[in-house]
Amino acid sequence: MLQRLVIVTLLFLLVAIPAFAQEDTETQDLPNDPYVNDAANACLEGGAMEYRCHTELEWQAGWYLIRFQVGMITRAQVPDWVAWVLPPEIVEESAPISLINYCALAWNPNFYVDFTNSNFVNSGNYWSDPACTIPNGNLSRRWVYSPSGEANATSICVANLGAGYIAVPSHGSNVFECVS
Repeated sequence: MLQRLVIVTLLFLLVAIPAFAQEDTETQDLPNDPYVNDAANACLEGGAMEYRCHTELEWQAGWYLIRFQVGMITRAQVPDWVAWVLPPEIVEESAPISLINYCALAWNPNFYVDFTNSNFVNSGNYWSDPACTIPNGNLSRRWVYSPSGEANATSICVANLGAGYIAVPSHGSNVFECVS
């Protein structure tokens, strides 16, 4: 009787082991993609943590990381105990909108150019006051505002007017005239 039990148990194991092995093989044959493989993990080949997982915690974190990376889960859905695995959150900074009036002296005490919308001005009015509120005529020259200096002003002239133009310092601070 005992012999039969041992033989039946051995036969069962011989049949069961290949079945379990086949399931593991099927999982291994799937790509490391959580959309098609429940066992996908960032610790596996091709993952962000490949060859770097040595503890159970790291393997658990890798499971969440690969799903986060493909967009299956959000940062908020990753448990706190493995949140350390996530890349730093990128916070985009937006520059505050400046409402400063860049009216600058360009030629003589009654010749101001409004650089509020651009560092290059080649048309429009020139102004007789430092706030650029009182028009004094139409511009016939091309002007650049460049706190970086003459070389930068020349590159602005060339970018807007083409090769052959250079920037010449004017009477106002950081103001240049484009000439050919």
